[in-house]
Amino acid sequence: MRLVATRLREGQDLKASIEALVRAEHLSAATVVSAVGSLNGMRMRMAGAAPDKQDIRELEGPFEIISL
Repeated sequence: MRLVATRLREGQDLKASIEALVRAEHLSAATVVSAVGSLNGMRMRMAGAAPDKQDIRELEGPFEIISL
């Protein structure tokens, strides 16, 4: 197992930053063990959404990350 740690700065996109890290580190499988921080806005798919009827919500923050 190899540990890869990173830190995002204010204004960086969370998903895009994780995807860039995966590419830069040539990861084929990974898991997020821990995350602490906040977001100014978010877009999330609600659990239980049917494939033909996605429930995606966009919200403006601030939001605290308590689990990722």
